[in-house]
Amino acid sequence: MILAASLVLAVSWAIQEEPPSKPQEEAKPEPVQEPLPVELAAEVWSIGFRAGAWTHAAFEASTALGRREIEKETLAEVGLNAGYRSGPWFARLSLDLAGTEDVAVVLGGFHVGLAEPLPVEDLVGVPVLAGLSAGLIGGRLEVDEPGFGDFEPGWGFQAELELSALLSEGVQVSLWLAYRSIEFEFKEDIQSGDSEAVGSSFALGGALSLRF
Repeated sequence: MILAASLVLAVSWAIQEEPPSKPQEEAKPEPVQEPLPVELAAEVWSIGFRAGAWTHAAFEASTALGRREIEKETLAEVGLNAGYRSGPWFARLSLDLAGTEDVAVVLGGFHVGLAEPLPVEDLVGVPVLAGLSAGLIGGRLEVDEPGFGDFEPGWGFQAELELSALLSEGVQVSLWLAYRSIEFEFKEDIQSGDSEAVGSSFALGGALSLRF
């Protein structure tokens, strides 16, 4: 009897005792992906206002009706941009109006480019981008002088370097420097001198853009 009771107690104890648990495998840490900077993290549309100055070469020609001349001068310039950015790549449409009292130039263009952040955010407190773009431009040149003559529409090339500061997710300010190569052919019969106006030139200025 005592032996039987001992066996029953041993079996009951074995049933109640939980089997030893297997050691849990340590979870492998997932690789951490650093987020892109705010200004490069998503697709962004923008529209901006720009202003600056455009310096061009002189134009001198002799025609059957007399001498025609445009002095080398600096034109005040204002314009609008509409752009789309995806990561570091962007495309932009531009419309610029430049002129003085007697000369007016209207330019339109399409540009593509690449922008990268500069490591200066800790110094200036906001993200700063350096961008480089290139594209085609076209437009018209008019001279407000009686009997001067007309120019053909011109087509050319523009390359632009831009430094942009992102003040917030929706506001960006920029400084830009553009190289332009565009020629406007003079329609009149030329006896001597230049047959085309402007040629290679430079423009610089600033811009304010809204991003959405």
